[in-house]
Amino acid sequence: MLATGSYAALLAAIVVVLAVLPSPAVATQLPPSCDVGSRYVANSTFQANLNLVEAALPANASASPAGFATASVGAAPDQANALALCRGDINASDCATCVAAAFRDARQACPLIKGATVYRDACVLLYASTQFLDFITDDQWIPSELV
Repeated sequence: MLATGSYAALLAAIVVVLAVLPSPAVATQLPPSCDVGSRYVANSTFQANLNLVEAALPANASASPAGFATASVGAAPDQANALALCRGDINASDCATCVAAAFRDARQACPLIKGATVYRDACVLLYASTQFLDFITDDQWIPSELV
């Protein structure tokens, strides 16, 4: 059994420990996900196409009322496809900044890799050499499922 003074000392120690512990982050950021099965060569046609997508997508996403934009440049097998989606509660400037930062994150974490996905606190970016933007064709629509 602890004496009253011991309880006070124990309580004081707990308060001190809790005060010096770092507070948990509000939002944790996942590392970029790289499609390691698809690589490109530096200064290739794919890299030039990806550079064009990277230059256009931040402004396109921030100009969209929904904070969503897609882009495709080039032709297969060097086509660069991307999409960006910004969180609905951020302004256009923060959207553009987030998408541009996501591209930098992807290029740093996935050098010379054709596909990457980046989840940031304010936006999501996905780019690849495969066409993921037109995953369903007109003849695959079933009218009864649209109602």
